[in-house]
Amino acid sequence: MALKYTPEELDLIQRMPDLPDQAWIAPSNVWIIQWLREADPNSGEAGDRQTGVELHQWLETRRPRWAHIVISNSKNETLAAIERATFVANKRKLRPILHIEAHGCAAGIEGPDGRGGTEQIEWAELRARFARLNAATQFNLLIFMAACTGFAGIDALIEFNRAPALALVGSGGLISDQKLLEGAKEFYRRIIAGDSTLHETAAEASREAGEDVWFEPEIFPVLARESLIDMIMGRTSNGRLTPSDSAVIQAIWNRLMMIDLYPMNEERFRLDVRGIMEQAASFYNLKKRP
Repeated sequence: MALKYTPEELDLIQRMPDLPDQAWIAPSNVWIIQWLREADPNSGEAGDRQTGVELHQWLETRRPRWAHIVISNSKNETLAAIERATFVANKRKLRPILHIEAHGCAAGIEGPDGRGGTEQIEWAELRARFARLNAATQFNLLIFMAACTGFAGIDALIEFNRAPALALVGSGGLISDQKLLEGAKEFYRRIIAGDSTLHETAAEASREAGEDVWFEPEIFPVLARESLIDMIMGRTSNGRLTPSDSAVIQAIWNRLMMIDLYPMNEERFRLDVRGIMEQAASFYNLKKRP
């Protein structure tokens, strides 16, 4: 939760309407984008380890033609590769895992600029592009951020517009390329086997990568509900929101979960917004009584 709550408020939140249990839909394929510096034979620069290429080669031995790889040498090429994934997913009705290999930081991801330098893509720049790809998959996109602090973008990707993904998996901190690759292999080994939940799959990937590494899976509808409750609690407590506003807030939720685009998503992501607002209003009205 983003806000600090009293024990009474936390108890209220625990009793508020929740989401249906989230079913995990098996991905149709993997779309790998590698944005790493390649070796330069002219200058002798070694470059980064090509972990995206290594992962793709490994996947080909396990499940041929399941994974596609795009080698990017600049920010624009990386963004174009995401747009290409969106076009292909929409045309072929795919539910891909978007796997991005790059360097990471709190502000976003970075890689070569194609001219010997480095450039960055901030999380805010990725949000709308992820959302378009997620819409093409009918809200079934899983993003695997194979980058240091790949999980740092989770807060920046949450806003009350179109959701950028069903779930995001990434490392919670600094990680070596070897550990990241071993963890990713175990992650996809479990995905191919199809016998584990997303959290179980991420936990096994963490164990494979090492004791000091943890791949954190976050389900966006769950995070979005928490953010929505934060907003409702905060505004109701100071009188800026009442249950009469519930239709507007429900419409915001439905747009976020793409229920307006795909009515079948209501069964997956329905949330009783009015019920949440009424409970919040009742709680704070009682608190105000002498």
